Amino acid sequence: MTTSRVGSVDGLRFEELGLLSGGPGRAAEVAIVAMLDANVLRISRGGAVTAISGPTEQWTSLERSVRRLTPRTLGSLVRAGAESKPITRLRDGLVERGYLRSAQARRKARWTRWLVLAVACAAFGGLLFTELPMLAACVVLGAGFVAAAVVQRGELPLTPAGRAAVREVWTSAVRSKQRLPLVASLGLNGTIQGQPVWEALDLDPVAASTLERRPKNSSGSSGGCGSCSGSSCSGGGDSSCGGGCGGGGD
Repeated sequence: MTTSRVGSVDGLRFEELGLLSGGPGRAAEVAIVAMLDANVLRISRGGAVTAISGPTEQWTSLERSVRRLTPRTLGSLVRAGAESKPITRLRDGLVERGYLRSAQARRKARWTRWLVLAVACAAFGGLLFTELPMLAACVVLGAGFVAAAVVQRGELPLTPAGRAAVREVWTSAVRSKQRLPLVASLGLNGTIQGQPVWEALDLDPVAASTLERRPKNSSGSSGGCGSCSGSSCSGGGDSSCGGGCGGGGD
């Protein structure tokens, strides 16, 4: 199993791919597993995650932040990592590189969609009082709804490049079953071939029991960012939405 923290998608790190796939908590999970694999963190018998002394220069800002937050239970560490300052920088970097849309861009798309619908409805109402056939009014209204549907795509957190990255890391995870791709794509509480990811990674069951599980009626992809993440692809729940989508909310 690989120990590299960089994926095969445009040089994106797995913590960035985790943010795209499942939100801030997923990125924190990736950072934790990467440091466990490198023996910079360890899980005690009681399930707590603690730091091991050693150099930290090679680690990302999120990994260093997570390490400073120890000792904690695994679930608490994921939540704290999801709320740490490096997550904001991670998200901003993905926006700048075209993988995520900013909250401002999504708001603009939302207002544009409503404006298009309002204009279409007003035009439809106006045409009803003219001598033009009813078909013309219906065509105008239909065109407005089509245009609104196109504009609505801009409200999604992920750009086309972001969705492609999520699909690629999911494919890599399923085919290779390597540790960091699995965590980035599915989350520790996701499943791979009916087995929880945390179990496939041989993590301590007591530690895994502290991870938050999403409600059964929630969609795996709706809580994260990806079009193919969490339970929507693997049949397992997602453990790490951790404050919402990587693209940020309003």
